[in-house]
Amino acid sequence: MAALATRLSIVSFAGELPDLAPTLQRLFRNQEDLGNSFKPFFGERTGNELTALLKHLDGTLEEATHRLEGDFEADIQDYDEAHDHILAMADFLSCGIIKKFPDQFKKNPGQDAICP
Repeated sequence: MAALATRLSIVSFAGELPDLAPTLQRLFRNQEDLGNSFKPFFGERTGNELTALLKHLDGTLEEATHRLEGDFEADIQDYDEAHDHILAMADFLSCGIIKKFPDQFKKNPGQDAICP
């Protein structure tokens, strides 16, 4: 749903469509929904941390704006920032799963380096 809502937001923005505001509201609600879905399994704090990580990805619309306006340097910088956030989110999710189910993962030297 998040990818669809992101795409719809970009299309609405680029086309100057009247549904942009409600489409953006739905997009941003996805972040809360996903964070809340983790709370029963990983706790309130983890769910809130995930929501915060996801909110850092709000720059996708900014990235699209820069691209449409021809500000390609800003577009590339926006992409790099989003990429860094996505990698941090992947580490966060992986570490949470490893910590929740440690017996399912082999211990390798240096493996814990990414999971504080």
